[in-house]
Amino acid sequence: MGKYTLMHKNHHVADVIINDVGIPNIIEIIEIHNKDRLPFTAKFPDEDLTPAILNSWWLKRSIPASRNNINYVLEKLNISVPSELINKAFGLSLSEQYWVNPHENLKDWTKINFFTNPFSEDLGNILIGGKIINENIDFNAPENSLDGVLEKRWKIIDDKRYLIKGGNESFNQEPINEKIATIICQKLNINHVAYDIVTIDGKIFSKCQCFIDENHDFITARPIIYTRPFNNAKDYEHMVECLEQLGITNPRKSLEHMIILDYLMLNTDRHHGNFGIVRNANTLSDIKMAPIFDTGTSLWCKNPNIHYNTTNPSLTFSNYHEEQIKLVKDLGQFDFSILEDVSEQIFKLLCLLPDSNKERNEDIANGFQMRLDSLM
Repeated sequence: MGKYTLMHKNHHVADVIINDVGIPNIIEIIEIHNKDRLPFTAKFPDEDLTPAILNSWWLKRSIPASRNNINYVLEKLNISVPSELINKAFGLSLSEQYWVNPHENLKDWTKINFFTNPFSEDLGNILIGGKIINENIDFNAPENSLDGVLEKRWKIIDDKRYLIKGGNESFNQEPINEKIATIICQKLNINHVAYDIVTIDGKIFSKCQCFIDENHDFITARPIIYTRPFNNAKDYEHMVECLEQLGITNPRKSLEHMIILDYLMLNTDRHHGNFGIVRNANTLSDIKMAPIFDTGTSLWCKNPNIHYNTTNPSLTFSNYHEEQIKLVKDLGQFDFSILEDVSEQIFKLLCLLPDSNKERNEDIANGFQMRLDSLM
C-alpha cells in the first residue's frame, strides 16, 4: 500500500491510498482537496465519490486486456495483466493532466509530464513490433495509460508528440481509413485530427499529432451525458443540451459533421469514448468540441465480402446510420459534390496495403460512392 496525491497538473485534488503491488487499485480516499478538479467521470453522475468510482476511472485509463497482441507483450514484460502498468509512470497521460504523486518521493509535474519532457521508447517498441532493445526496460512512457484495442504507441518527432496506430490482423485497413476520413474532413471543412500513413517494418500504420497539449484536457462524451438527468444514452437532444449547458455554442454543428462523416464511412465504432470535449486545464473553462478522431473502424474494414445493406449499425445516437443521418437538420447546407473524386482516392489508398484484393477495394470504393450519392 502507498499514499499518493491525485494531481491535476500541480494542483492537489485528493489524497488516496493505492495498492501498488500488482494491479494498482485505489482502495481509499483519505481527503478531497479540490472538488472542482476531480476527474469529470468521478463527478458525474452526481453521487458521493467512493473509492470504487474513482478506481473505475483510474483503471479505465490503462491498456485494455483486449489490445491486439497484448498477451505476447505481457509475457515479454513478465506482467500478468496490462492494468499493472498504469502506475509505473505516475499515471501520466497525453490526453489530460491527471497523475498520482507518491508521498514518499514527491514529484513536480513541470519536470515529469510527457508534453514538455522526453519519455522512453522502450514500451512503445514492444507494443509495436515486439522489440526489446533494452533488457532493463524504462517504463517512463505515456503508453502505460493509452487505451484502445489496436496496437499503438506514442513517439516524439521533431519535438512533437505523435500517435502511431495499427489495424486489425485481417486486413490492416484502419490506418488507410483514417487517411480517407482526413481527406473527407478537409474537403467538407470539418474540424478533425489529420492522419498520415507511415510504414514500419513493412506494415502500414496511421500517424497523427496529439491534439492535446499541457494546457488542456480531453474529456470523452461518456460522463457528459450525466451532467443532466437522462433516460437514454443515445438521446441526441440530451447530448446537445448537456453540451450547451457546459457553455459550448452550437454543438449541433460539430455533431452533425460527425454524423455525416460516420454515415459516409460506415463507422461502426463511434462510441461515447471516441468523441468529446476539450477544456482549458488551467481555468477549467473555455470548453469546446474536440476535433473528430478515430474513424478507422469503417468501410467494411473487417469484412472479406462487401454487402451494400440498407441498414448499417451505428453506436452513437441511433441503432443504424440510416436513422442517425436524419438527425442532420439540413443536408443541403453541404456541397457533397466536392467529394466526387474520393471514391477513386479510396481505391488507390486501399491498394497500398500489402496483399490487398483489387476486387474488394473496388467494392469498397463503389460502396462509398453509393452512400455519397444518397446524400446528393
